[in-house]
Amino acid sequence: MKKIDQFLADALEDRGERFFSKFPNKCGDCNVCCVAPAIDDGGTTIPEKPAGDACKHCSATGCSIYKKRPRLCKEYACLYLCGLVEERPDSNG
Repeated sequence: MKKIDQFLADALEDRGERFFSKFPNKCGDCNVCCVAPAIDDGGTTIPEKPAGDACKHCSATGCSIYKKRPRLCKEYACLYLCGLVEERPDSNG
């Protein structure tokens, strides 16, 4: 099994639309990544979102600013996405 840093290094070689295609699992309708990490992009799009708080751009249908989301959001890869845990974050609490 690859380590998380190997998955990220491989995926970061292509920062385009195919970024997440290099991971073994898919997000589906999970949006825990819109809640879990702290985000501070200097206040340009998301003003200092603390870890554990839902992003103001997160909706039932996904990210409302998906095409212009901050870099951290574009590159965030949870352990499930990387194939390091079996359960998706929204199903295991």
